[in-house]
Amino acid sequence: MQRRIDIHEFATSRTGRSYFKFLLFCALFSFGIGFVFYQTNLRSYTVSKGEEKITALQLVDAFVNEYSNIRGDLRNDKAPVPATFRAHAIDRFNRSRDGDHLLRLDLVGRTGRAIVTPPRDKAMAEVIEEFAHSTTPQPRSAFIAVDGHTIFRTMYPSIASQQSCVDCHNQLQGDKGRWQLNDVMGAFSVDVPAGPFLRRNLLQSAGMGLGIFTALSTVSLWIALLYFHRLREREAAFLTVQRAKEEAEAASRSKSEFLANMSHELRTPLNAIIGFSDVMAGEKFGPLGNARYVQYVHDVGDSGRHLLSLINDVLDISKVECGKLDLHEETVDLAEIIDGCIRLMRERAEAAQISLTAEVAAPLPQLWADDRRIKQVVLNLVSNAVKFTPAGGSVSVRASADKDGLRFAVSDSGIGMDAAGIELALRPFGQVDSSLARKYSGTGLGLPLSKAIAELHGGTLEIASRPGEGTVVTVALPPHRIIAKRADTAA
Repeated sequence: MQRRIDIHEFATSRTGRSYFKFLLFCALFSFGIGFVFYQTNLRSYTVSKGEEKITALQLVDAFVNEYSNIRGDLRNDKAPVPATFRAHAIDRFNRSRDGDHLLRLDLVGRTGRAIVTPPRDKAMAEVIEEFAHSTTPQPRSAFIAVDGHTIFRTMYPSIASQQSCVDCHNQLQGDKGRWQLNDVMGAFSVDVPAGPFLRRNLLQSAGMGLGIFTALSTVSLWIALLYFHRLREREAAFLTVQRAKEEAEAASRSKSEFLANMSHELRTPLNAIIGFSDVMAGEKFGPLGNARYVQYVHDVGDSGRHLLSLINDVLDISKVECGKLDLHEETVDLAEIIDGCIRLMRERAEAAQISLTAEVAAPLPQLWADDRRIKQVVLNLVSNAVKFTPAGGSVSVRASADKDGLRFAVSDSGIGMDAAGIELALRPFGQVDSSLARKYSGTGLGLPLSKAIAELHGGTLEIASRPGEGTVVTVALPPHRIIAKRADTAA
């Protein structure tokens, strides 16, 4: 495959435009995949990390409640109250992790009623108040921005679930309002830096999307270039064939024009030869003196007429190929034409010991056609049938008319043809390769010319034949060619 492809030609081609549209689709598809991957990772992180932290906070809350119960059962007033114990434990946990700052745990009270730690920011205070005004407060996890940093925060409501805890808080905060059982006193808050995860997730998602886009665009570009290259090769081949066809048509037209011109040039001297030979044969200006001269003059005239007939056929086929064969239409009696052709060919048929008959349905309607051309077709078909039928054979001409039009057929019991022979016989200058065919002169124009004349009349010429079984050539003319049909149509 030729590798050099004009980029501008590709880009402006239909294939190139389709590729760029597909490229846009690939970009959108890749972005969608990357976005879904990003959101899936984000959701997975939120669920897993949120559940982990909520479980840990539930554990802390359960531990403090259990401490409160044990303290009450032992009636040990010297032990720290649960709130103090919890605050000290959380403070020690945070101080133990100051080095890496990966996680921070806080017990935050409500704004204005906090025992140890008030809300650190507005978002935290709002969540705690939402807990306080909810009948069934649930833990919450979310990504938030604090002081220019993105963190993943989980908040778990701290509810006064034991009376001892309520009494303890009321004792410590008697001047800030009374607490009731099941009041939301604050919330546990766990903050985890989320910036590294979000950046990593973004890079992974972008890398995945870019990788998919690169793979799709590369493969589709290769396919598009391959298709474009092959399309260009087909277009080049088509142009080559088109040029060859045009050159062949031009050559055919030149050949036809040459043959037509040469035919005209040859007919003039031939007409003179035929005319003078007829005058000499008739001995109009006196006897020739020797009987052999008379026979020679007849032979010269017959040869001239035969050659003129061949030249006329060449001229006609040239006109057909140039589309210049015109019809001179008039009323035609097909029965009379068939009878005339039978009389003309009878002598040759009898000399070849061939039976020549005609079966014409009566009454046979007249035709609106070219009399000379129809006679030419019938004579060509009968002449061919006689030529290719061996001695003892038969040739028959049949004609009939019905609602589908008028048809006449010439059948013989001759050598016949196979499918390839029929195709060859219908080509200009095509001749069936047979020893019988070579007994007679000819140009191979009879059948092609007859077929062209039938089609000019709007009809068809069909050949049915088998080797050794004979041939039937049928010419069918359309209904509007029948005079009676034309009269009915005009009425």
